[in-house]
Amino acid sequence: MKKLLFVLLFVMPFVFTSCEKDNDETSLKGIEFEEDDVIIGIEEQLQLTVLPLPDKADLPKINYSSDDESIVTISKKGKITGIKAGKTTVYAETADGKFEAECDVTVRGGGGTGSGDDLYREPYLKFGASASDIKKYETREIRDEDAETLAYHGENNDVNFVLYMFNSKKYNAAGVAFNNTSSILNRAIAFLKKNYDYLGIDEDGDYVFLSSDEKILIFITKLDSGNYAAIYQEAIRNNAPALRSSGNFKGFVKPSKDEMKALY
Repeated sequence: MKKLLFVLLFVMPFVFTSCEKDNDETSLKGIEFEEDDVIIGIEEQLQLTVLPLPDKADLPKINYSSDDESIVTISKKGKITGIKAGKTTVYAETADGKFEAECDVTVRGGGGTGSGDDLYREPYLKFGASASDIKKYETREIRDEDAETLAYHGENNDVNFVLYMFNSKKYNAAGVAFNNTSSILNRAIAFLKKNYDYLGIDEDGDYVFLSSDEKILIFITKLDSGNYAAIYQEAIRNNAPALRSSGNFKGFVKPSKDEMKALY
């Protein structure tokens, strides 16, 4: 009897410690969105995913909401829909109200119908992303793919193709190549002016635009074929505030023709 009591006294603390450890790994401590910053287009839908913290915990019922439903709506199951160009935040909250997570959503203009202001659907704009990230975003049909580029067919008669360019497998620039029509340049300029700040014309005759958060630079250029293209790049390659304030494009860095050889 004494031996049994001794064994129990010796073993029980380890049992309780093990249970406490298991409990720590499965008890919900919080929640988070799989991605906390996403970009979609007008009328585009994207399913968001909420994860439990720690990952072995069970995910309870989640309620969703949007800060501004005139920009983005979110369904009861976490699917967002872009309504108009802008930026807002969507929230996920456990039903008991104990835990909350948020995700910033940017809606870029361009529904891809080729009429009026929605000339085309803008490319994925999270620079540094992988090709697989872009494929999750894109709804256009893949035209070609290799280690340095990923191309999609245009979604309407005005767009020839959309090209993503990579450096060391990281996305660093995109180009939207237009079919040559008499009105395409003016329409492309009007489209970008709706969503970006127009900075002017640089020494190469390209039309330059900058996002309001100074993270994205776009320029419309003429290709060797005579067609126009809108090139998107990360503004970090340039001094964006200086470009905005001075309008002086001296030293303005753009992807070289060699970098964009698939586009030209």
